[in-house]
Amino acid sequence: MPTETLTRNVTVTNRHGLHARPAVVIVKTVRKYDAHVTICKGNQVAEADSVLDLLSFGATQGTKLLLSAEGRQAEEVLQALTQVFDDEFEVDYKD
Repeated sequence: MPTETLTRNVTVTNRHGLHARPAVVIVKTVRKYDAHVTICKGNQVAEADSVLDLLSFGATQGTKLLLSAEGRQAEEVLQALTQVFDDEFEVDYKD
């Protein structure tokens, strides 16, 4: 039985963009759930559980991304990821 794909739009608000530390936060979040997640930037698609895929976006502050999830916990993972983006990846920077 095919599963429904759920989507959510997010924007990178972190002033440093999506670099290694935020990518690790995304990967760790995704791996907690029973769902397959991809992230799209325009025509580029990345597996959300791959740091290298995420880094290939070169997503800077203001970049709009589309999160897509399917699987038993699709809704839950999208909620968690949306919160991660809202919290600017929970990465603490010192000026």
